[in-house]
Amino acid sequence: MSKTFEHKIVSCVSLLYQTHMDQKQQIVTRTLDLFKKYGTRSVTMDDLSRELGISKKTLYEHFDNKHLLVEAAMNHQISLDEIAEANIQRSSKNAVEEIAALSAYHAKMMVTVSPVALYDMVKYHKQLWDNVTTTKQERDCQHMAKNIERGKSEGLYRTDVDAYIVSRLFLAMMVSILVNPVFTLEQLQNGRVFAELIDFYMHAVCSPTGLQLWKQHKQTQPHS
Repeated sequence: MSKTFEHKIVSCVSLLYQTHMDQKQQIVTRTLDLFKKYGTRSVTMDDLSRELGISKKTLYEHFDNKHLLVEAAMNHQISLDEIAEANIQRSSKNAVEEIAALSAYHAKMMVTVSPVALYDMVKYHKQLWDNVTTTKQERDCQHMAKNIERGKSEGLYRTDVDAYIVSRLFLAMMVSILVNPVFTLEQLQNGRVFAELIDFYMHAVCSPTGLQLWKQHKQTQPHS
């Protein structure tokens, strides 16, 4: 077998693999949109194959069952969030601006998620929800603690704030709001609840200088 022929075979296999992965990513991306809009329970594999314009056989070649597709869609959303958050952290001029930009991003994301989507995840995919959110919460705590230390070094946060404790207190409040029926899903979706929580948090951690800067940023944010 000539090296040229071997190279053609390798190129062909590589192209087929890339095509397969591209189609799989397209499935996950479109499925995520549908799950966020209609929830996971009401969207069937028949619905997905029809919306994607592919056969159920092709869909099942990529995902053996719906639960695996739900998991892939959820992980994809988390990846998108991580990329957006990392970009915000790198581009923000200071700790207050970082929180303002993160708040705006997540408020925008909440509007795209139907209340029934959150309900379905907690009720019908609880183990997946718990596993993913536990990992995400630890990552969020680390990012929040890093932001607190940044704000302290910039003179925008109180110097006596314990970054470890306060970051976990804030995330505990966030989780409590999501899992306990204190507010309706509709109230959570419109972003006002989280905006008030973040405002409450910033008033607690900011120095006078930081608080003035936060108030300036608030004027440009929705639900302020």
